Amino acid sequence: MDKIAALMIDAVEHPSHAKQRIAALEAENERLMRHLESLTPGGSEFHNDPTRCVLWATQQREGVIHQVKLRKAAEAKNERLRAALNHVEWAETPYLSADVAFCPWCGTTDEEGHRVDCMRQAALEPSS
Repeated sequence: MDKIAALMIDAVEHPSHAKQRIAALEAENERLMRHLESLTPGGSEFHNDPTRCVLWATQQREGVIHQVKLRKAAEAKNERLRAALNHVEWAETPYLSADVAFCPWCGTTDEEGHRVDCMRQAALEPSS
């Protein structure tokens, strides 16, 4: 005898068993729904709507993953900027005279503003 048939016979022969099973399932459903709702900020739009609760929780998780990716990209850029700043050796830059210096990035002689522009460009280039 299959399981469904056995349950149907039991329900007919012992109605109290079926009522107890229904009550237990309803209590479990209520508990599961409260767990789902606890994943949301609350509010009537989530009450007894498991699909909305799951959708909201999924979107929150995806948002966190996106933020982690943004943070990692910012950290990588920060490392490139730090590497570029580490190349700045103002004291070791060879001077032709008191007014002119070699740019450590492009090798030309120019004013300090030119060196800052080259430094910015070096910071934006991905490190190899």
